[in-house]
Amino acid sequence: MVNGVDDRIRIKQLEISVESDPNRKQDLHTQLQKLQLEKEIEQIRKRIEQLG
Repeated sequence: MVNGVDDRIRIKQLEISVESDPNRKQDLHTQLQKLQLEKEIEQIRKRIEQLG
């Protein structure tokens, strides 16, 4: 099992780079965007915890 959002983002980027089907590539890109937002939310939560 892959741990961490960063690892999942890297794997998704690799999947996108090797995928040839445009529809599948678009689906993977959407999944990548969700992972990137998840990472951003995680960083915001950490900042909130530090503040208070």
